[in-house]
Amino acid sequence: VFIKREGERISLILDGINVQSKKLSGDRSRLSGPLYVGGVPASLTAPGSGGFVGCVRDLTLNEAPAGNPAHSQGTVPCFQNPLQPGAYFSGQGGHMVIDESLVLGRDLEIQLEVRPVSDSGLLLHAGKSSDQHLTLVLSHGQVTVSVNSGKGEFSTSFTPEEALCNGRWHTIRVVKKNNVLQLHVDAASEHSVGPKQNRSAGAKETVYLGGVPDGVTLPTLPAGLPAFQGCIRKATINHRPAMLSKPLAVHGAVGTQGCPHM
Repeated sequence: VFIKREGERISLILDGINVQSKKLSGDRSRLSGPLYVGGVPASLTAPGSGGFVGCVRDLTLNEAPAGNPAHSQGTVPCFQNPLQPGAYFSGQGGHMVIDESLVLGRDLEIQLEVRPVSDSGLLLHAGKSSDQHLTLVLSHGQVTVSVNSGKGEFSTSFTPEEALCNGRWHTIRVVKKNNVLQLHVDAASEHSVGPKQNRSAGAKETVYLGGVPDGVTLPTLPAGLPAFQGCIRKATINHRPAMLSKPLAVHGAVGTQGCPHM
């Protein structure tokens, strides 16, 4: 795709064919930066307008390579090889919403299949405050789940003998039955017993994968915890499969069309 401006005339050339040429007039003849590729900030576009989905390479401006962008938001690397099913989190920050009906005070079960690239990151979070939450974290190879439904926080952790970021898929399952919290990592498991739970209906919480948006208060996390980098597939909430290719919402550098071979 080649865009050329000569004086007040601008041309679009596609694969060597001059597709369209028009004369600019008035204010449109005075073009200025910044230059956005793939999309524009929300302040400059109508609500719900999507950005480009695909790959861009070899961008040049006046025949000179454009170089690295001054700012990147919500972009993920472009991979040549076919992708595997799942969602890819690039490590640049980003999250998706997979459920909006999780009640923390009730018995619950959450299962993920993960393939981390790094050994630390926030895998899953539900709840808007530190005293109403369920949080699943990977920190230096240790998997920890913590829960607080308003009766006090309790947690359980497990460190696999072999690191999870070994290029293979791993199954993580969290089960809460009353005040017993179970954490299963592949074939191994740990559990802990917390304060007696109030089985009231409670509020329905949003479940986030890979991170959380601004305004969501997280419990105390390990210092310096980076953004999650890796892939997640086959997420289920109380046995309800989440469609990761079409989540309820997605923000930031998250690829929903598949996972690269790593």
